[in-house]
Amino acid sequence: MAAEAEKFASELFVSLDVTKENLQELYQDIGNELVEKGMVMSDYGEQLQQREANFPTGLVTNFGNVAIPHTDAKYVKKPFVYAIRLTDEVITKRMDQPEIEIPVKLLFVLGFTKSEDQLVLLTKMMQALNNESISNQFQQVDSPERFKEVLKEQL
Repeated sequence: MAAEAEKFASELFVSLDVTKENLQELYQDIGNELVEKGMVMSDYGEQLQQREANFPTGLVTNFGNVAIPHTDAKYVKKPFVYAIRLTDEVITKRMDQPEIEIPVKLLFVLGFTKSEDQLVLLTKMMQALNNESISNQFQQVDSPERFKEVLKEQL
């Protein structure tokens, strides 16, 4: 992983073909998994849900909807990016128009240990997601290893 990628994400996690009924269930499961891995504080899943309720992260890009949920840095022990591709869409709210709900199948949960890294990493992710070739790869790759390779190249 490049030095800059290490700065933003000491760990990259990928789960493909995940089935969840809703985002609340997904966020709680992600929180539990990341707590077990020592990446986040014990209340991370709850904090992820609360932040998403107050500051939605759904984005409409040129090549599909995506969500980029995250919490305040104080809930993260080590920086990470956790990419999740769902089997079925779940509903979230748009970041730019929170009153509008959108379906998403692709999420990138971002873990920052420094608040100032948030804007840089979000910018990198938006550039990648607005690139047709990269966006298509995120939607079509068939292995977590290949997904990680594509993601690393963007960080």
